Amino acid sequence: MFVYNCPEEKRTIFTFLDLGVGIFRSLKAQSTWQAVLKSLRLSTNLAIVPKLLAGEILSRTGKTERGKGVPRIKDHAVGGTFDRFVMITNDIYANLVTAEYRQLKLPLHGTLFSFEMIYLPRVEV
Repeated sequence: MFVYNCPEEKRTIFTFLDLGVGIFRSLKAQSTWQAVLKSLRLSTNLAIVPKLLAGEILSRTGKTERGKGVPRIKDHAVGGTFDRFVMITNDIYANLVTAEYRQLKLPLHGTLFSFEMIYLPRVEV
């Protein structure tokens, strides 16, 4: 976790790096058919992004309380909590505020979240 505070711009930037296998490598295969399509390169992680962000993909553990973090992050990102929120995982770049998603040429073996918040000066009452 890295935090950078920029008082000139009234902005705080948070970056979190997890050097695990990444979100898409840890997903449970939804079906044999999807696994076959992916191995033939007819399906990509980019096609899965909207389902992941909508909460339609279950955690690989099968526990109902798991797998809700990324959809909740997306809800806060589009809800105005963050000024910028980027997720990079495996071969995917996703700007959760602008809904820009693209496939990367070189994958990140892990997951990186970077988000910015503008803060306002305290007002004494």
